[in-house]
Order: sequence, then C-alpha cells, then structure tokens
Amino acid sequence: MKTVFNTVHYRILKKYETLNQFCEIFETGYYNCVSASAVYAYMFARLGVPHSIIETTNHVYVVVYYDEETWIVESTDPQQGYYEVHEDNYDLYLKGLLAQKLVTQEELDSPDRDSIVNSINPSHPINAARLCRIQYFNQALFDLDDRKTWQALQNALKSYYIYPNDDPGDLRLVLATWLEEERFNHPKFKDLIDLTLQVTAKEYHSEALETLEFYCRKHLDGEIDRGKLDTIFQVYKKNFAYSDSAMDYIIENETFLNAYESFSAGQVLDSYKFSKKLMDFNPNNARYQRILAGSTAQIINNNLWSEKGFLDSVESLNHHYPELLNYGLWRSFVADFYIYEAINAVNAKNLALAEKRLNALDEILKGELPQIINEERVALAYSKVAHYSFRRSTAEAKAWIDRGLRYSPSSSLLLGLKDYYAKK
Repeated sequence: MKTVFNTVHYRILKKYETLNQFCEIFETGYYNCVSASAVYAYMFARLGVPHSIIETTNHVYVVVYYDEETWIVESTDPQQGYYEVHEDNYDLYLKGLLAQKLVTQEELDSPDRDSIVNSINPSHPINAARLCRIQYFNQALFDLDDRKTWQALQNALKSYYIYPNDDPGDLRLVLATWLEEERFNHPKFKDLIDLTLQVTAKEYHSEALETLEFYCRKHLDGEIDRGKLDTIFQVYKKNFAYSDSAMDYIIENETFLNAYESFSAGQVLDSYKFSKKLMDFNPNNARYQRILAGSTAQIINNNLWSEKGFLDSVESLNHHYPELLNYGLWRSFVADFYIYEAINAVNAKNLALAEKRLNALDEILKGELPQIINEERVALAYSKVAHYSFRRSTAEAKAWIDRGLRYSPSSSLLLGLKDYYAKK
C-alpha cells in the first residue's frame, strides 16, 4: 500500500487542483480527491488489494484492508496521506470535534455516540460507478460556471447514465439551465424535455406540467413552429398518461391553440368546433367564451349556416353553456338576434314565435339593455308584438309596452302607444 501510494504520487500526481477532469491526471498530473481516489482504487483493484471507496459530504478517499488492519489512503496529502485507523486516532478525532463544539461531552458519552459523530460528516462506501458519476457531475458544475451549458449537459448525462441509482436532482438542475437558454431549434430539444419529465419526481409533476404553457406562449410569439410544438405535446402526453387530470390539462391547452389558430386563419367552422370543446373544459373562461362568440358571429356573417341552423346552434349553446351569457358580447349578440327574430316573426304574422323570442330576450337581458344594441329596434319589436296582442287583450298589449319601456324608456313609439292604449 505504501509503495503504491508513493509511486503514484511520484510518477503521476503532480499538482492538486480543485477543478480538473480525470484525463488531466495523465496529461498534466493535475488531480483532486475524486480523480486521485479513482487512480488508487484502480491500482488496488489490479493488485488484488481489498479496499473501499468512501464518500463524505465534500470529500472522497480510499480505505485499504490488510489482515486485521484498516488504513486510510488520503490522496490529497502527499506527505502523510496514509495512516492506520485505530482507537487512538479515533479518540483524537473525537477530541477535535469536542474542541470545535461540534458535539457535546454528553453526546460523546451516550450509547449513540458513533451515529451522532457520523452525522456531522456522513460517510459511506461507494462503488466505482458512483465515483465516476461524481467526477462527471463535478465537471458539469464547472462547465456551468464557465457558461458552457451544452458541455455541462453532456457531462451531467454521462454521470446519470453511468450511475442512474441516485436522485436525479443534479441532472434536472443542468437540464433546466440548458432549457432556459431556449434553444428551441436544437435537434435534441424535444428529447431533453422528455428526459427532464422522466427524471422529475411525481410530487413535482404539477410544476413541470405548467411549463407546457410556456412553450405554447413561445409558439404564439413565433419562436417555436407548430410541428415542433406538436412533438412537445406528444412528449407531455407520454409522461403524464398516468393522470387523467394532467391529460385533460394538456388536451385543453392543445385545443385552445387549435381554436385560436383556426380563428386567426379564418377557419371559423373549425374554431367553432374547438371552442365548444374548450367550453366543456371550463365554461367560465373568458378567452374560451370570446373565441366561441367570435366564431359564431363570423359563421353568420359568412352565411355558413342557414337561419334555422344558426337558431338551433344558439339555443343549443345557451342551453349547454349558460355561463356563455355572462360574456357581454355574446349576450348582446344573442339579444340582437332575438330582436331580429321577433320583428320577422310579427311581420310573418307568427305572434307566438315573436312572443317566444321576446320572452327569451327578457330572460337574457333581465331589464338591462347593452349599450351596443339599438333602443329603437328594441322598441320596434315590442311595439309590433303589443300591436298584434291588442287584438286579443288591451291589458296584454299594455304589458308588452311596459316591458319594452324598460329597455327604451324614452321611445316615442312606445310612449305614444302607451297613451293610445290608456284611452281604450
């Protein structure tokens, strides 16, 4: 052991450097505790010397076993880097901890002394794969300090795949740093999002899921094309397939994009279809209400529905999504349509249909007329229904006039009819 220690330090290890890669040992002789311990562990393994690699919080060293003796090989101390572990050394170590006030005398006298002492600087044996992981991840951190994020990612991935048994939190750190640089056109971007989700513990999946909205916004800003975004959606669906609520969230975001882009492209029948699906997810969402109302209005303006088809659709929407009537523009739009329908129904001498439309109008407006609706058109609708109702009952005609005056209180047409009916 002593021969190995001195030979390695004399022939290979030249200078201690905190930041270095394993290959530098053989190129420059620069080393740190991780790389040098790897060399010693390799040498002892080749020579058949029983040994262990020990990891502490911030350090790595090698322990060699010879007969009943235990020796510590401290690679970072070229002068006194090997010493036998015995009770006297341990006692000195305990006195040092006591002097630094890291433990109390009561703790040293307790039966749990060894576990208490070990908790101060925890140590445990590791294998060669774990040692390689430490080496590569240390290099990844150094690369991050130098802002070499792609190189840092390569080293972090090596550390993970060499020893995947650890908590992958360190890999997530490097992945997140690289993804934050927003290299959306990188050919591996989608794969790295996939890996990030795979190594994210399920208790943090809700936070990871919200990052999908970030990519959607970047698409709308023109930084991610739709083809790439669709592959990102597939990645999220694959990783969250275990959760119905997560899948609903993903599909809702995807449907919103479909509705928004269809509407922007003038494909209003498609945007109408998608916006109805959005209302099934959340009927109180103002954005979804706006797209559905806008799509419906454009369909009518473009004469893509027959009058009956439109009427059936409006009544169906109001029935299935009553929350839609909380959206001012939709309420105004439907109210204007009912006014139009009532006037046409009276002109066609269909008083029952006209009354039905004005009853529906009252149900929607509840006595408050939106500013964008013409009062005179409202007055015309109620005056026409009142005029034809007068044939059946003066009281009924007066009731229609009073209802109309709620929306158009200064209408000369309604006020004139009111005076006329009052004399009857």
